[in-house]
Amino acid sequence: MQFSSSEWLALALSAIGVVAQIAILSVLRNRKLKSNFPVFFAYLVFSSVLMIVGDGIYLARAFQAKYFYLYWAFNFMQMLLQFAVMYEVFVNALKPYSALIDLGKMLFRWAALFLVMAAIFTASGAADTRIARCVAAAEHFERGILLVQCGLLFLFFLLTPSWAFMAESQREHRHWPWRTVDSYPEFLLSP
Repeated sequence: MQFSSSEWLALALSAIGVVAQIAILSVLRNRKLKSNFPVFFAYLVFSSVLMIVGDGIYLARAFQAKYFYLYWAFNFMQMLLQFAVMYEVFVNALKPYSALIDLGKMLFRWAALFLVMAAIFTASGAADTRIARCVAAAEHFERGILLVQCGLLFLFFLLTPSWAFMAESQREHRHWPWRTVDSYPEFLLSP
C-alpha cells in the first residue's frame, strides 16, 4: 500500500489527536473530575475510539464503499455529543449564577431545536441526491454548533470575574498585566 505525504500527515495528526485525548482522559480521571463532567469524558472516549477505528479502516483500505456512510453517521453522533458537552460546561460554569442556569437551559433547548430545524430545511432545499442532502444537513448542523461555541466563548469572557479582576489589577499595578493564580478556577489548580 502506497500512501501520499498528505495521507501520512493526516494519519500523524489523527494519532496526535488520539494521544492528546487520552492525556486529557487521564487528567480527568486522576483529578477525579469524571463525575463532574461525565458527558465530556464520554465524548473523549467516543472520539478516541472513533479516530482509532476510522484510521484502521482507512489504513486497511477495507470497506471503502461503506467508509463514507460510516464517517457521516459517526460524525453526526459526535456532533450531538459536542452539543451535550457544551451544555454540560455551560451549566457547570454558571453554577454560581443560579438565575442564569434556568435561562441558559432554555436557550440551549431553543438553540438545539433551531439547529435541527435549520439542518432539516437545508437538507430539504438541496436539489441533489439523498446523500448530498444528508451531507448538507450535517455540515449546516456542524456550522451551527461552531457558532454556538463562539457565542459561549464570548459569554464566558463577558461573565468571567477574572476579567474584572485583571482590569482592576492593571489599574492598580500597571506593570503587572498577567493573570494571577487567584483568577483561575479552582478545579484547574487542584493536583
